[in-house]
Amino acid sequence: MLIVEQAQTVIEGEKLKDIIGKAFSSDRLNINFSVQMNRLVANRHHYDVILDACERLSKRFVKIRDEQGGRRLMSPFLYNIILEEGSGVLRFSVAHWLVDYILDFTHGICRYDLEVALSFRSAFVARLYMLCAGQTRKFAVSIEFLKQFLGVQEKYKQTAMFLRRCIDPAVSEIEKKNVSGFRYETVAGQRGKIEKLVIIPVKRGQEAERRRLGQGSLSVFAPSLLVQYLTMSCGFSNRELSANKEVLGELAKRENWQEIITRIVKFARAKDTPKRYIIGSLKKELKKK
Repeated sequence: MLIVEQAQTVIEGEKLKDIIGKAFSSDRLNINFSVQMNRLVANRHHYDVILDACERLSKRFVKIRDEQGGRRLMSPFLYNIILEEGSGVLRFSVAHWLVDYILDFTHGICRYDLEVALSFRSAFVARLYMLCAGQTRKFAVSIEFLKQFLGVQEKYKQTAMFLRRCIDPAVSEIEKKNVSGFRYETVAGQRGKIEKLVIIPVKRGQEAERRRLGQGSLSVFAPSLLVQYLTMSCGFSNRELSANKEVLGELAKRENWQEIITRIVKFARAKDTPKRYIIGSLKKELKKK
């Protein structure tokens, strides 16, 4: 989740809003991230906890078989982990193809509107919105998981206080924005203590969201998911995408636009001028009936 949050905050190399950190450089093989440690832990005494988590993630591998591209891909979640003493900055790298896969929403990764997520006043609300926005069925999560997910496992020991300070305000704020959110039901254990929440997705305000997204010049034509994908996966700047907004708009009208752009991007990897190839291929594709 942290990788997604950071990766999607980068447009033209700049942060829209500093939630966690940012991707500070990339090439065809790696995306290098920089994270302020004080965004992850309360004080330096907890730095070992973060480094231990990084070490464990560096030992966990992702394996993917790309049937269309004829490739088998494998990488640890994180590598090249660096914490310079006194800097307060954690740096690490993630395989470029892995970030592409995370942000390629055709694989079923949870979808959410980045602009909505960034508009919330609290990181708690943003994360809960991102967790629930793309869900279509109710699901159960433990209280312990939610506390860890929001980074408050040490702050709110009592479940009642946790629900009152974190979960209930999130439900209320998301509802006020008239965007898809959630409600919940509690599940108690044998001793009557609340152990889980059943998260029930609530769909609302799709038309309002689309009207809001139409306020900007590029967003009038292209859905935010398409803009995010081309920005992170292909290195397009906001200016380059704006120059081709009509093409992107026509693409977005196709029901299978995600399949089309994913296929074209895969072929573009081997080209000397991948951006030009992508735009040219889109124009040819859109001429087909």
